[in-house]
Order: sequence, then structure tokens, then C-alpha cells
Amino acid sequence: MFANMLLLSVVGGIGLSSYSPNPAPELTDPNTQYAILVFKDGIADPEKTALAEMGIPLYSYIPDNAFLAKLPSDKRAELMAMGFVSEIIPYHPAFRIQPGTGSVDHENPKYAEHCYLLVSLFPDADLQGIKTRFTSLGAEILYSSEKYEPRMRIRVPWSAASDVIKEIARTEGVMWVQEEPESYLMNNNDRWSFQTHIQGDSLIWRHGLHGEGQVIGMLDSGLDYFHCFFRDESNPIGPNHRKVPFYEVYNSSGDDFASCQTDHGTHVAGTAAGNDIYGSNQQYNGMAYMAKIGCGDVQGNDAWSCNMGSLDINSDLYTIYSEFYDYGARVMTNSWGSTSTSYDTYARDVDRFMWDNPDALILFAAGNSGPNYHTVGTPACAKNCVSVGAAGAFPSDEAIASYSSRGPAYDGRIKPTVTAPGGDGSNYINSADNNPNQQPTCNIQGNPFMGTSMATPVVAGAAAIVRQYYAEGWYPTGSPVPGNAFTPQGSLIKATLIASAVRMTGVSTYPIDSTQGFGRILLDEALYFGGDENIPKEMFVVDERTGLSTGQQHQYQLSVDNASLGFKAVLVWSDAPAATGANPAIVNNLDLEVLSPGGTLYRGNNLSNYESQPGGSADSKNVEEMVRTSTAEIGTYTITVKGTNVPQGPQPYSLIVLAGIASVPVYEKGPLPRMLTLKSPGILRDRGTISFGLPRESDIKLSIYDASGRQLRVLAEGKMEAGTYAVDLRAGELGQGVYFIRLTAGRESRVAKVVLIK
Repeated sequence: MFANMLLLSVVGGIGLSSYSPNPAPELTDPNTQYAILVFKDGIADPEKTALAEMGIPLYSYIPDNAFLAKLPSDKRAELMAMGFVSEIIPYHPAFRIQPGTGSVDHENPKYAEHCYLLVSLFPDADLQGIKTRFTSLGAEILYSSEKYEPRMRIRVPWSAASDVIKEIARTEGVMWVQEEPESYLMNNNDRWSFQTHIQGDSLIWRHGLHGEGQVIGMLDSGLDYFHCFFRDESNPIGPNHRKVPFYEVYNSSGDDFASCQTDHGTHVAGTAAGNDIYGSNQQYNGMAYMAKIGCGDVQGNDAWSCNMGSLDINSDLYTIYSEFYDYGARVMTNSWGSTSTSYDTYARDVDRFMWDNPDALILFAAGNSGPNYHTVGTPACAKNCVSVGAAGAFPSDEAIASYSSRGPAYDGRIKPTVTAPGGDGSNYINSADNNPNQQPTCNIQGNPFMGTSMATPVVAGAAAIVRQYYAEGWYPTGSPVPGNAFTPQGSLIKATLIASAVRMTGVSTYPIDSTQGFGRILLDEALYFGGDENIPKEMFVVDERTGLSTGQQHQYQLSVDNASLGFKAVLVWSDAPAATGANPAIVNNLDLEVLSPGGTLYRGNNLSNYESQPGGSADSKNVEEMVRTSTAEIGTYTITVKGTNVPQGPQPYSLIVLAGIASVPVYEKGPLPRMLTLKSPGILRDRGTISFGLPRESDIKLSIYDASGRQLRVLAEGKMEAGTYAVDLRAGELGQGVYFIRLTAGRESRVAKVVLIK
């Protein structure tokens, strides 16, 4: 076991500026070009520009006010002379090893003889040279990718693991090495629970929202696509299949079917989107039964995998979710995880993917290690995902399931995010029995399925319906209006789920807490349908795509005319990924403030017994913030979103308010930019997003140029309305080097730099 002194100092709450590294001699390397830059007063755009002009790339953020960077020794004196960096700490090999690596106890016999490692590399690392070095150390490379971020999965004999891990960390270009998390699966009344909580009342379905047009991606044990909930007798798996648009294999054995007797994946898929059109089991249809659901198969068919639910994920998560995304999936459900609770490679993959793809939402089962606290494991401990805890089966869903993992996360963040029924081992919801001969079947199975595995696809189905609600233009009128349709950010879907959540009265503590998070989802609480007397609350929604930089703020005012309906405001943002092992994991910190008509100031997440308390301190850890009062004041509320500290901005966000609103302002695309804006991804390997904002309708041209000023491609052109936009940049055919993005709008222009690394 090797000490990571940097991480230990952060865990202990010691500021980086006062940190003095003292790693073991064999794990020091003062000549490394990689370093931790500690900034005196945070970092803003002028400092970033100065570093770019010096040719110093910034990588991952380390709290507080520090970045990993590449800094040749001959530039260090010049950088210190500029005055905004207080300390340069060489990125010693000791800092690159996750604590405990090489000493984890495993249950799966596949770990008996070999230590499995995940190695993350810097974007400019010499991948081929590192492969050659690792092989010379006796390591077997099982997986390697450089499509999005250099990553390797390797294994070494335990007899050599200690020395090899040290040598891996000493390899220039290695950012992080950790043991592979040992991941396991987390094992028809839900339709009432998530819609209205009234037996027989499917209000959301009744309005015509069943998941039409939505694609859910599922990473699980496999899928029985011959089952009547998924079978299509006319089309093969693919874009024309009625339910399964893709089936990809990410396990080492190449197993491409639900081959285990305990058919976990089919059960999960059925809960989310199953639809029986061949049998007589329509009462067991999934939550978003008209959505499609694609499968990523990560379980082998050996005895240990099948009996214990052990997974074999032979790919990085970022690549998997990117392939799901290319198939059209925007909601991605995962009923698996591990007992490791650190912010590791898997958790960072989740956060990075949602940062790079802001219209995506990833969900993870919180885990089945309750009632112990601090048991929400990776990847569910990622910031941006929705981690799902389990309530009892409806109508006993006012109590948390005893097995449901509790939070908080290792750095004090709220986990789980929300809850949904997870089953109690009864005949619960649709799944196929084992179908080894791949024959048509319509079997229904309950046991042994109970767990946060079962709660997560309930929330995933609800998320698909929420996405459909915005994509079909139901907001703000409560009826589908094509002109009001827009593509929501994943953060808006997440905010809507949180806003819908109600406290579970059978839990001794109240949201926000470490048992049920923000509460049990109930879409009837949030989604507004015009003319429906049962839902008198109205929604105010902001889906801000450009975002805030440090010191900026946006304000919104709402007139409330019904006190009895209360007031609830939820702010959510998909944060930039932190450095692996960072504590706390937050990078960009926004804050929510609500000023009531009577002058009372409420800050996000300052709640007691589910009621916001006046004043208090701002939340500096979570990417979800809520203000809630059970009764409202009549008059004008002022809602402020502040960019408190945004080192990797600007930071987009989503805001939803539920109240008796007298008149609803509409911000379908977020408030209009105050000026022409342009944002590039900075460092790019293959694909990224260029975002820009127009303060007024303009004739625009967005182009990419090489360093000599030669125009290579026009990315967007023509007349565009005022608003914010995102353009996908695929740069695979371009060579490594520096490029420039130029936006012209009328007489104005903006230029941003992007560095392409192969």
C-alpha cells in the first residue's frame, strides 16, 4: 500500500498552498514536467490566457485553486514571476497512486492470481512508448484506448504487483493508477408510485407521455431480446427494431445474450421500458414503455459471474457512454456498482461524459450496503449522475429499504440523489426467466429481484418521460406546442426529478439527508398539465446553456399568488470533472439564493425538517441545491444564481421553480446572452462541443482555422435567432496541433483556441 500524500493532505483538509510533499524516495521525481499549480486567488480568464500563451496546458482541477499542468522546468521561474501562482509542486509518482492500490481484498476468484489495474494517462502521453514499457514490466494489456482520453486496463501477477505499481507511477505521462473496482449488479405497482402515488391513477400516461421518441442506454448483464417485452418479429436489432436499437458487448468473454439463469439485465430493461405486444402482460409494462432501450453487455457467463452478479467491464465508461450517445441514447441507466467510495477513474468518467455531453443524463444504483452509512460506492458517488436509493414496494414506499446504501459521499455530498421502490422480493415486475435456447418467451419473474438495481430503472423511465415532456413542448402551457419544444440539458431532467421528489414519512430523518436524499420521485408533483385541477402548481424553468463565470450572477423574478402551494426552487449543474481522488470533488461552485417578498433570504440546501431556514451558509460541495418552504408568501420572489467560484467555466446550469405562479416567464433556451460568447473545449482528442451565444438575431459563421490562418471547415453558417447554441466538433481527420475557432455575427467576432492531441 502506497501513501498518496497529496490526497491525504486534501482529505485532512489541509490547503494545498501549505502542503509540503514528502513521499518515499523511490516515488519522487523532481524532474517530471507535470506539476500542480497552486493559484493565489483562484483562476480567471486572464490567467488562463497567459498560461496558454506560454504553452502551458491545464488538465484536471484540484481543490482548492489548483490544477494539474505540464510545465517544463525552464518556464517555472517565468511563471512564478507573473505573480498569480503561489506554488509549483512537482507531480511526484507518489501522488499518482490511489491509496490502497495493491492491497485490496477481493472475493472474485479471477483476482486470485492477478492484480487488475486501471491506468489513466495525460492527453499528450506517448501511448505506444508506455505500452512497450508496461509490457517490459511483465504487465498484460487487456484494453487500451486513446479515442477520448488515454486509458489502459492491465493485469500483473500478484507476486510482482508491488514493484510494478511503483514503476507504472514513475512512468512519465501516467496521471493515475488504481485497482479496478470489483463491480457487481445491484439487485407492477411502480407505475402508480412514480406518477401519482394513487392506486389506479396513471396521470402521466393518461396525458400521452409514455417515452415516445426516447432512447435509454442500459449497461448491465445482457438482454433477452426474444422476450415479448422486447421481441420484434419483423426487424433485427438496430435502428428499425421496435425496442432494441443496439446491443454492444463490453465483456472479455464476448458473451452477447442474457445467458445467466438470474436474468438481471432483462429485468432492469423491462422495468425501464418493457412493452408486451405479444402476450397478456401489459399490466407489467415498464415506466417508459414506448421508449427504446439499447444494451451494453458487461457480464460473462462463467459460474462466478452468473451466481454472484460479478461484472467484467473491458472498456472505459467514457467510451461506452459515447457509443450509447451515438446510437441516440440520452438517458443511461446502470444497476451496478462497487463498494469503493472514492472519486476514482469510473466516477470521473461519468462526470466528464456529462460535462462534454450536456444533454445526457446518467443514473446509477446507490448500492445495497445499507443500513450502514457512507456506503454509496463508485460510480454512483460521481457528482453529475443521479444515484438512486430504494424504497419499499408500493404502497409501502414511505420507508427506505433496509439494504439501500446510505450516504453521504466521501466528501460530504448528498447521496443518494432520490429514491424509488426497489421491491421486497415479491412478484414485483417484468423479467424473463433464463432463456438459454433464445426462444420466444413471455415469462414473468419476481424473486430474487430486489435492490437499488430495481429502483434505478424506475427513475430512468421517469427521466425519459421528463425528457419527452420538454422535447414535445409541454412547457410552459401544459399542452404539447411544437414551437415550445427544446432539447433539455441532462441537468434540467435531473432538476425536474429532484423537484418532483417528496419526503418519505416512514424515514426518521428528512431530506436533505443521507438516507433518502431529496426524497422519492413523484412526477405528478412537478410536471404541469394545463387545465388539470389536480396539479395547481406551475413550473418556471431556465435551461441556461452559456452559464456563469466567477463573480457573475443571473437573477429571475416571479410573482406568486397562492400561499398554500408552497415554494420550491431547485438548481442543478453538470460540473466539470475533478482530478481523480480530489476531495471535495466539486470544481465549479454555483450558489442558489431566494429572496422572499417579505425580505427573507434563503440559501440552497440550508434545510431543517424539509423546510428552508433563513440565512445560513452557502453550500460549497453539491451540484444540486434546493430552497423549499411548505407555504409561500404572496408577492414577488427574487431568485439569484451566483457563479461563486468557476475555475473551468463558464458553467451552464438548470433551474426549476414550483409554486402558485401568477404569470410564467418563458426561458426555453435560457436567458439571452448579454454579449456575443464563444466557448471551445480547450484540449481535444477526437470530439468536443463548441458553444456560442447570440444576444440578438444575426447572420453568423462559425469556422475552424489552422495556426497559419487557413480556413479548414465551416461548422455553422446562416441566420440564427438570439439564444445559445452548441455545435459538435469532430476533429479525427485533423492533425495534432493548435487550431482556432472563429465566430462572426454581424460586425462582431470572437476567437477561441483549441489544442488537438493525438
